[in-house]
Amino acid sequence: MTGAAQGAFDHIALIDILPQQVHVTDTADGALVWWDTNGDATADGSILLKDVPVVDLRQSDFMFNEEPAFVAGVSDYGSWYVFPA
Repeated sequence: MTGAAQGAFDHIALIDILPQQVHVTDTADGALVWWDTNGDATADGSILLKDVPVVDLRQSDFMFNEEPAFVAGVSDYGSWYVFPA
C-alpha cells in the first residue's frame, strides 16, 4: 500500500548534512536512513524507521538546511505540496 506512512512521523531534519550524503535502505525492521559525511562509504549516523518501508517515504519527510533537497531513491509523490514547482 503506497503512502501508508504519510503522517506516521513528522520530518527527519538533517542539519549540515547534504542530501547526496544520505542513503535509505530497506531492512527487515524498516527503513534505515544513514549518512556518510566524510565520504568513506560507512555510516556516520543513522535512524531506523521501524516498520516503515522505503516505498512509503517521500521527499517531504526529509528536511535539510537548504530546500528543496532530494534524497536519491525516495519517491517525490506528494512532495510538490511541500516543494512547489
